[in-house]
Amino acid sequence: MCMISKPEHTSQQLNQLPHWAVGGAFRLYADRAGMDFNFERYKEDCPNWALFGYAYYNGPRCVDGVDVLRSLTSMITILDKHWRNDPENFPQVFSEFAQKNGFDIYLTHKSDQ
Repeated sequence: MCMISKPEHTSQQLNQLPHWAVGGAFRLYADRAGMDFNFERYKEDCPNWALFGYAYYNGPRCVDGVDVLRSLTSMITILDKHWRNDPENFPQVFSEFAQKNGFDIYLTHKSDQ
């Protein structure tokens, strides 16, 4: 049972939670790929940051069956596997996954700064 009430939200925002959680994996691995992750922009673009935080900290039992942590840990597992198996080519693989998932807009190469 949740101790605090769920922030106001639409069903569309609720359904978008797993996608936004995946962004956390890209934030975590950006440095290993030689990139910076623009967290402030990511946070601003998230359609309901309060709901995202609520879901992240309370887990699926409190958010109508939407499991934010599952999508996050799945992407972390994928990125970690590529990092450990081929660190030399990781930046390219990371960029491809970021682009495929729509998070490349939050990334800049450290050499571009």
